[in-house]
Amino acid sequence: MSDTTATRIGRAGTLLVLAALWLAAAVWLWRTRVPANLPAAHVSASDFFTPGELKRADGHVRAIRLAELGAFALQLGALALLALRPPRARAWVTGALLGLALWLAAVPSAVVTEWSQRRYGISLQSWSAWTLAFLPSVLGWVVGGAIAGAGVVALARRTSRWWLAAAALATAAVGAYAFASPLFGGGELLRQPPPGLAGVRVEVDHVHKETRAANAEAIGIGPTQRIVFWDTILRFPPRELAVIAAHERAHLDRRHIPKGLAWTLLFLL
Repeated sequence: MSDTTATRIGRAGTLLVLAALWLAAAVWLWRTRVPANLPAAHVSASDFFTPGELKRADGHVRAIRLAELGAFALQLGALALLALRPPRARAWVTGALLGLALWLAAVPSAVVTEWSQRRYGISLQSWSAWTLAFLPSVLGWVVGGAIAGAGVVALARRTSRWWLAAAALATAAVGAYAFASPLFGGGELLRQPPPGLAGVRVEVDHVHKETRAANAEAIGIGPTQRIVFWDTILRFPPRELAVIAAHERAHLDRRHIPKGLAWTLLFLL
């Protein structure tokens, strides 16, 4: 057996082991458990809404999904174009251009989404207010792209396993953002939270001047974890709020955010 053949067999074996470990981690993360005593809910939307209302809601959801698919396709196209014809520039400049291209590819989707929100009476913002709130997001894409581009090239110059280090560093950056972002959210402490949230910080985000949408979210990791209710959802009946509170509490109790970071690392690899 030649040295070349042995090297190829060794690489193939290493890839098989890594693939097996990847699959094992994915299976472990995919597993979930539904409480055995959970009562079955037999609820139909048609019991509460008219056929016209349901059709109107389906139209809005369809528009949002098409906008998301369009953004995904445009961003893939931007990546492919830059891969086939990469600019001859420094790494951080190339990264910044990539970030700008991905942001521009997402603009049509954002406009369609806002248009649909306005058409169906959900968004209460003016177009000028929406534009002023949306435009600064380009800075995150451009600066993030510049840092990523420079970082990847710096790692590639030092090790052939740059992709492993890059995946770990990128996951760590996402984790740091997930940990720190709740501290700068600006939500107010909710004085009378729904039942079932003892021991959890609960905040309220005042959005009623911007949207009629109702939402709640579980955010943060460890000491920064909390549940945030939009003030629009606090108008719901107490029993509905209790269900929503249980749903968000489960995100924290089942450690979905740390598991999301693990999925991020797997897909980056």
